[in-house]
Amino acid sequence: AAGAGVSLLREIWSVLSRRQRRAILIMQLVSLLVACSTTVGAGAIAPFFAVLGNPRLIEQQSWLHRVYDAGGFSDTRGFLIALALGFVGVVTLANLISLLGFIAMHRLARRIGNELQSTLFSAYLGRPYAFHVRTSSVTLLNNVIYETTRFTHGILENAFTFVTSLVTAVLILVSLAVVKAAVAALLL
Repeated sequence: AAGAGVSLLREIWSVLSRRQRRAILIMQLVSLLVACSTTVGAGAIAPFFAVLGNPRLIEQQSWLHRVYDAGGFSDTRGFLIALALGFVGVVTLANLISLLGFIAMHRLARRIGNELQSTLFSAYLGRPYAFHVRTSSVTLLNNVIYETTRFTHGILENAFTFVTSLVTAVLILVSLAVVKAAVAALLL
């Protein structure tokens, strides 16, 4: 099964133009950016809820105390409101990056699909008359319209989403491991 998947990916890659391949590789960088922003957005909740649950952390954690002092806060309530606004801002920015990234992925997949449709249609038009006599026009239309759409939506867009989700999961796991190690080091 894994060999069939790799074979399919090779076949798809061979059909794409050099420009399309480059665009897909660049889109993987966008996918990485989306994954990073999603991870940061998810991680932004920790400081807010930690201080909300235990306001004494402002004095106990040096970085929180530095932020508190740098902000010129006179009470914990004002600092909590600032942390809440910061959290909302980070999550909003992370969601905006995700939205723009997924729009870019969708547009690239659709553009590649349109280019494949044009290429396939041109190839069919260049075939000799005998080809068109023995081949059903419904089959040709199905290939040009539906199969290319199935490829772009069913394979390409889902591959972009899968890569982004996979990288996000890996980043979250790595973040948890780093945080766990940092907490363990603090406790020693």
